[in-house]
This record gives sequence, C-alpha cells and structure tokens, in this order.
Amino acid sequence: MNRLNPETIDQIFKLRSEGKSHREISQVLHVGRGAIGRYLNPERAVRATARRRENWTRTTINGKSKWFHVRKRPYPDSCELCGKKKKRYDWHHWDDEHLELGLWLCISCHKFAEGVEQDLLERYLNLKQILRERLMGLVLDRDTINGL
Repeated sequence: MNRLNPETIDQIFKLRSEGKSHREISQVLHVGRGAIGRYLNPERAVRATARRRENWTRTTINGKSKWFHVRKRPYPDSCELCGKKKKRYDWHHWDDEHLELGLWLCISCHKFAEGVEQDLLERYLNLKQILRERLMGLVLDRDTINGL
C-alpha cells in the first residue's frame, strides 16, 4: 500500500465527507485514485488482493517469467504439505501445460518442492551417503590407530 502522510489521509476523509468524488480528491491532492480507494475502503483492497492471488500465477518458461490467469483451488488457512499456519502461501504447480494443478504451500515447503523437482533431493541423499561412508572410514581408521 502506498504510504501517505497523516495530513493527506485526513484531507482525503474530509473531502470525501464533503461529497467529493475519488477523481476530484485525486485532482486536488495529486494522489492516485487507487490509493484514495485503499484508504477509504481497505476491506475492498484486501478482497481484490485475494482475488488476484487466487486467479493468477507466475511461472518461468524458456528462462522468461510470465503471468497466467489460472483457476486455482481456494486459498487455504494452512500449508497443504506441512499443515502449518502461515501468513502467506505460494501456488506450486508441477505441469506448465496445466497450471491449475498445484498446491498451496508455505515458503519453506515451496522451496523444498522446487528442490525435489530439480532432483536436488536425490543429489543431497547421494552426497550424504558418500560423506557418511568417508567419515565413518575416518572414524574407523582413528579407532584402529588408537587400538580400539
């Protein structure tokens, strides 16, 4: 939300109470009509943000970020993967042809899901196994040197 100083906000309410339209207030105060509307009717701005969140998604195709209109499932009150309640959830889709197929995930779960899709989980588990074998070899060598 655009931050206006308190005097300007008071003037917005004063001019509106005098019957001025958003357009007239905008011209007098040199403030955008959208900002005026957000201060005069904040609930409407919140609903509009929720509608945008629910009906649009951004994805990267061929290295370019693009926005698409998508019919998503309703915005949840908790992450669909971990179940935790957070302030914000991201729409994670797994098929660029069908953007409506997805999950509402918290940021942590979304990063995890993206990593799984990029085979990072498999790479992590392989690296963990290699390091475990190397470190266990070092521990066994140290124990052998110390006479067990």
